[in-house]
Amino acid sequence: MKIEKHSFPWDHWTMNNALSPGMARRCFNACTANRGTVYPYGKRSGQAYEKRTFLESMWWQKELDATWLKPTLLPYIKENCSKHYKFQEGDKWRLEFTADPPGFSLDMHPDIKEKKLSLMVYLGQETNEGTSLYDGKGKTKHVPSGFNTGMFFFPETHTLHGFSKERALPRYRYAVILNIVDKNFTEEPTWPVTF
Repeated sequence: MKIEKHSFPWDHWTMNNALSPGMARRCFNACTANRGTVYPYGKRSGQAYEKRTFLESMWWQKELDATWLKPTLLPYIKENCSKHYKFQEGDKWRLEFTADPPGFSLDMHPDIKEKKLSLMVYLGQETNEGTSLYDGKGKTKHVPSGFNTGMFFFPETHTLHGFSKERALPRYRYAVILNIVDKNFTEEPTWPVTF
């Protein structure tokens, strides 16, 4: 995994070869297999998330912990991102397999206060499916996408992001979303952050 930091419009990091090739393929298969799954938590930021499902399998949790979070992602964050994130007891992670349907859009928004890390790995082949980042003053950056590329940031009130109606796609948009949340987050399933 290659990680690069960027500062416009605010600090965020992009990733190439974010997951192992085998894991990326399995995640893509999970996204396409769950296109009809109803998202159980209603609307967020004006968008009904009807095509998202959460990692619920112990196998997935153990595999991702052993092959990605513990050896690669979490050590990088601990060493290079301490200004933005401090691990605390009770922190949890969760993973969504997403299949956002044709026409999907997401209003500009900050993340909920319980989120401490927001990470997305894109699993489509196109380069125009990345999240839009906003500076709050009219300037926008579209994060590049492509199979097994990704981005992450540490949510604050100014980290506005979304996927505007003007960018809506005529096809499904596949990705996995990893969030680290604090102990006050109550939606399940979640898994403990460990090293």
